[in-house]
Amino acid sequence: MLFSNCCSLEILKLECPRLTSLFLQSCNIDEEAVEAAISQCGMLETLDVRFCPKICSISMGRLRAACPSLKRIFSSLSPS
Repeated sequence: MLFSNCCSLEILKLECPRLTSLFLQSCNIDEEAVEAAISQCGMLETLDVRFCPKICSISMGRLRAACPSLKRIFSSLSPS
């Protein structure tokens, strides 16, 4: 599923247990909304949140905890 440059995307409700990839590049969605959405996606392996201004480095651990099947998270944040 691909959302890109979607400045108005603030809420994402997913019930897609077979979704494997989610691309949210340059979307104005916050960590809590992403966390809630991916928690319903038990097969999600790839999450792309590059250039999402409301996602911070602290969010990465919370996103992984919300969706244990995640193998890759792409972000524009520099590693700390």
